[in-house]
Amino acid sequence: MLFITNRFPTQSIKSRVGRVFDFDLKNNAASNSVFYCRRLGKDKYEEIGGFNLMSELKSSPYRQLLVYLHGFSNLPEAVFDGAAELQALCDKKKQKELLVLPVVWPCDDDQGIVKDYWDDQKAADASAFSLARVLGHFMKWRDDTQRNPADDPCLKRINMLAHSMGNRVLRETLCTTCQAACRCCFETPTWWRRISRTNRCTRGTPVSSSATHRAMWWCITHRTTWRCVQARWRT
Repeated sequence: MLFITNRFPTQSIKSRVGRVFDFDLKNNAASNSVFYCRRLGKDKYEEIGGFNLMSELKSSPYRQLLVYLHGFSNLPEAVFDGAAELQALCDKKKQKELLVLPVVWPCDDDQGIVKDYWDDQKAADASAFSLARVLGHFMKWRDDTQRNPADDPCLKRINMLAHSMGNRVLRETLCTTCQAACRCCFETPTWWRRISRTNRCTRGTPVSSSATHRAMWWCITHRTTWRCVQARWRT
């Protein structure tokens, strides 16, 4: 499975194609560097480089790509398990139609769902700058006449699925750069209002929410209660 990440490795942050890549799970800070990798097995990864990853995606037999931004409180292996399940569902629906590409941003797995929810917001915001670089790398690859010649362009449709706090990562990334041309699917409308007012890339974007998203509904209830308290205090 191919993936993109801005989590720090235990090795040097200097990219090198073909090296072993290990996640530093004790560090949930967002790296300014972006790493393009392949998952070889459980807890086994190698770095392959941005241009190589994009060229491999182009040559894959799948007709479309689905960039998957996971939610909060997800360590890398949990993200890959979810991406594999999503890939299996896509293949069951139609073979060779949609290839899932997970983007692993740094979040931790603390005890307590609410505490973990608030902790990961800073990492989500900080991930915007590094993930905006992915868009820049894609534009550079697209304009490379050797890897992507004019007579053999990449015609794959790029879709995005942002789950839970992955929407916050996507929102801040789109606010950082307006050059996205993807069809986005937001799940969790809490942050939708702000981005729809500030970014024109959101036209025609479907939004869905889940009644089982406990952290989201706690957040909404908490904010609503606090606003009521503030209003009463003013009066």
